[in-house]
Formats: sequence, C-alpha cells, structure tokens
Amino acid sequence: MVLPPPPVLPNTTQGLIALNAINTAIGAAQIWENGDQQTANQMFAQAEQTAQQSGIPQAINYVQTVKTMVTTSGTKRGHRMLRDGQRECIMPPAAVLDYLTVASMANGNLLNWATLIEHENVGFNVYRAEKDVNEQLINQVQINDTLIAAQSEANWGANYEFEDTSLLPQPNITTYYYMVESVDAEGAKIFHEIVAEVQLNTPVTATCELYGVQDQALNDAIFFRYDPQRNTTQQIGNMCKGCDIEAMDDWGDEIYVASGDDARGHPQGYIYKLDTQTGALIPVGNSGFKGITALAFDQQGTLWGWAVNKGLVQIDTQTGQGTIVLPAPAVKASDLSWDLSSELLYGVIGSQLWSYDPITGIPAQLCNNLPRKTEALEILPTNILPEGQILLGAHKVGLELHAYDMSSCQPVATRNVPIPYDDPEGLAMPMAACATR
Repeated sequence: MVLPPPPVLPNTTQGLIALNAINTAIGAAQIWENGDQQTANQMFAQAEQTAQQSGIPQAINYVQTVKTMVTTSGTKRGHRMLRDGQRECIMPPAAVLDYLTVASMANGNLLNWATLIEHENVGFNVYRAEKDVNEQLINQVQINDTLIAAQSEANWGANYEFEDTSLLPQPNITTYYYMVESVDAEGAKIFHEIVAEVQLNTPVTATCELYGVQDQALNDAIFFRYDPQRNTTQQIGNMCKGCDIEAMDDWGDEIYVASGDDARGHPQGYIYKLDTQTGALIPVGNSGFKGITALAFDQQGTLWGWAVNKGLVQIDTQTGQGTIVLPAPAVKASDLSWDLSSELLYGVIGSQLWSYDPITGIPAQLCNNLPRKTEALEILPTNILPEGQILLGAHKVGLELHAYDMSSCQPVATRNVPIPYDDPEGLAMPMAACATR
C-alpha cells in the first residue's frame, strides 16, 4: 500500500514528538501488511497517543488517516481479488489535510486549506463553532449549502478556498472556530482534527516608518518596523511559521505582502495585507502563480509583481489574481519599485539593476555592481533621497541600507540599521502615513 507523504513539521520539541508518532504509524502499517495485526494495533494506539501529546493537528490527522487506510484494506472496498486468487490491497477512500487557515475579511471570514493526498474524495463540508468557558467547541453549524467539490487529480492534493459570509456578529463573541469534513464516493465522512481560529477585528494601518520582512531559515517570516527618526527597530507580532513572505510594498497607509514558492502550511503565491500592530496576515487572494518574489505599486494604485518562473505581472488588489505582462521564466527579481512619476519600474536581479518602460515594454540593464545579497529596493520622495538615488537593502550581519546613485552606479551613503535580522526580503515606507505626520 502506498501511504500519503507525511506533513511538514516544525523544528521544535513538539515537532520531534509528532515525527515520532508519524514514524510509529508508518511502522505499524508495515507490520500490518506483514500479517501481525495485533502488534500493529498496539503501535497505532501508541502513535495516536504520541500525536495527541505533540498537539500538532497535522500529525494527529496523518496518524488517524494511515490507521484508517491500513485497517480497512481488508474490507470489500479496500481490496480486490486477482485472477490467480491473490488479494491486492488498494487504497481506501481518504483525504489527508495539510493545513487550514482563516482570516477576517471585510465581507466575512476567508478559509484556505490544502490536502496532501486525496483518494475517492468527492468534496468537503465546512463547519463554524464557538467555545464555552471550558474551551469546548459548541454551537457547531455547517455553513456551506452544497458540497465543495474536490479538485484533486490522480490522488494528489489540492488547494481550496471558501468565504463564510453567513456570520452574523453576536454580542460578546469575537472569536470563531472552523473545521472541514471530507466526504468520499460512498458517502462516508471524515471530520479532520485541524481547527482554525479567527478573531473579528479591524487591521491596524501603517505609520510613518520603514517596514520590512525577515526571511528566517527556509520559509519563516518575521515582520519589523524601523523608525529612522529614533533609530529604533521593533518586531511586529510573532514569527509566521512556514509563511515564506518574499515581497512587500505599500499603498496609502496599508502594507501588502506576498508568499513565495517555499510556503508550507500556507498557500503559495498568495497576496495579503499586513496588520502592522499584530503581524496578522489578512488574505486578499491567490495570484494564480507558484510564488511572488517582488511587489510594487505605481502612482495609479496598480500593483505589479514578479512571479516565479513567469516574469512581470499585474495583480488585482481585490482578488489577488495576477496577469502576465512581461514573460521572463528564467529570471528572478528579488524586488521592484516604481519611480515617483510611474514612468519606469526598477528591479533587482542578482547584482544587477534593471529598468522597465511600460510604454515601450522594453527592459534595460542599468548597473551590474549592486551590493552583495541585495534583496530590497525602494524609491523614496526627494525630501528623503535626492532624485536619481534609490534605497537598497542588503543582508550581511544585520541590515545594511545603501543610498545608491543610478547614474554613476555607485553607493553614496551606507547606514547599518541596528536590528537583529540579516535577510530582508522586502521594504516598504508608506508615504501616505508620512504625509500626515
């Protein structure tokens, strides 16, 4: 029997406990296939207990799914007889959930979830609940009118999105909980252990500071803000595990960010707004691309981005959907920024600085000696940086900001920012907020 791939786990003590549970379940599956069902059942019980101790829903769900797949492989829907009289085990109906997230939106709560594997799964139901004083789920109600159809092909996983617009705010209730249920071809239902929590609140907009995102390890994100007047830096909220935020820019007093192709437990190529007080990500929508590595607003409020393996794109800020403008599948831009008149778009590609003219559609290389590991680019008003200069962010030991002259291709000033971060993936300074200061 082919088992589904295990979920990505955090590199923590709880993650190691979860890994132990998953390995025990896989071992139990092998022993079951060898005919020792008594020992396998004991191992499954141990795996379930260990998964519960880890407190990681993906591990709990995976262990339960493997047990169901293996222990039902002897039922009539789990095997077939071959012509030579031998029994061939086949995978029973199953859906393994990778993640489930929910965020408060203007018109309701937006859910996103993904599966690692699906077999004979026909769709999902979504449930909303509250909690009582003992932290037990109560008032659970199904919120989808019709079954949400499965999108998986050839037993692989798929991504899903559902917006709960039926919620009527209740006095003294600010937190809701969501769960999903998969339904197989025979009508059997599996209620998945992952519970997503959302608080109904209004995102806090940006102030006149320099905002950034630190790429921690492979795909964790830490948001921060730097006050150039006080020369102080503050982390925004907690680290976002597996979010892989690769791009950032501002429009008005709002900060937009986007995820790259290494996101795990969160959707790839997704557009969000950033709550600058809590660090919460407010979903805008899926770009339709594998990942977004750069964002830049022009003066008309059009959002541009760079899509992994695709090139320059325009992004709808209402839906998040992207449209290719300049195909460049072999190129990766680490950041973009428009000039103050929106006549030229500038981009960082490795150690090179490029420009793009939207009228002619022609890109041009300007410089090829940018500071090592430059990953952030920002053009600021002339009262902050003189015309013809750009702000570059490079990571070495701490964050290094460079005022860079584009005509001479030389840095004219360098400032080390006192922050404990060394890998900025994007910078944004909301000029609308600075104008009201």
